[in-house]
Amino acid sequence: MKFDVLVIGSKPDSIMPSFLIKKIYTANGAAERAYLYQKKYYEADLTCIVGDLEFEKNINARKRIIAASPSRIIVRGGEIHLPTVLKKSKIEYLNPISQQKLQANFFNGGRLVVIFSEFFRETKFFLKLKYFLKKTKKFDYTGVSTGFFAILKALEENPNSKILITGVGMSGGKQFYKSIRNETVDYTPRSRVDRFLVKRFKIKYKKNLYTTDLDLHKNSGIKLWS
Repeated sequence: MKFDVLVIGSKPDSIMPSFLIKKIYTANGAAERAYLYQKKYYEADLTCIVGDLEFEKNINARKRIIAASPSRIIVRGGEIHLPTVLKKSKIEYLNPISQQKLQANFFNGGRLVVIFSEFFRETKFFLKLKYFLKKTKKFDYTGVSTGFFAILKALEENPNSKILITGVGMSGGKQFYKSIRNETVDYTPRSRVDRFLVKRFKIKYKKNLYTTDLDLHKNSGIKLWS
């Protein structure tokens, strides 16, 4: 099967394809996987998607993005300090409203379901309410994780393309690379939001999606590829 787009996340022990896919989207430090892939398939074009805090505070994710030297960087959030070595990279910023609008296109229930999804980040009612009020104060509803967001961005920009996903799961846990931020930040709560939203993923967007991850396949119904 021929794929047009490859989406790479940070889940450990993920299968990488051994053939050329010309367009790549990565989430955070998964840029390293794209960098290694491009050493063999140099024609592949790389877009890195990263959270502003992930780039600024996670030195290992930052280093991997810099080393990958992507043609484009999409930042979820505010301005980041871009080093001079990335001066040739095109940079795009997506504020919370832009992110919500993009996500709303892909889920049954639209923007309201993206906003409501924040209730699922925490497990206890008091914490749910506290977190939701914090988000409401700034109207900053994150929605999906950056891995899932990379899938949505790939779909938005390549609506008729076959897309292969690797390294994006729905169970949270650690990233494949170690970092101080990875030791102190729990990624599992955002995966609960992912699982809530993926159940509301519009069927028409799944037809060209394939995943190497059994967990993502089971939670989303996206076709399993191996």
